Amino acid sequence: MEKPVVAYNIRGVRDLVIDGVTGFLVPFGDVDMFAKKVKFLYEHPDVAREMGRKARERILKEFSLEIILKDMEELYSQILEGDS
Repeated sequence: MEKPVVAYNIRGVRDLVIDGVTGFLVPFGDVDMFAKKVKFLYEHPDVAREMGRKARERILKEFSLEIILKDMEELYSQILEGDS
């Protein structure tokens, strides 16, 4: 969707979001900081658009279904070869 992300800095999310590049990661539970980052993106649409573009690019390049399936196939192959 080419939208930047504002999310809490927790496991899983920080694997997907590059802070300050594809969105913002804020300390877990810091509602004020979360709101400030959302407001910043609202007030800076050019920055938000660029972050969103980079976010989509990153997801397609590193986390597309095709890539994930290939990685899983390689992992399973390694596991099965180890059992031989």
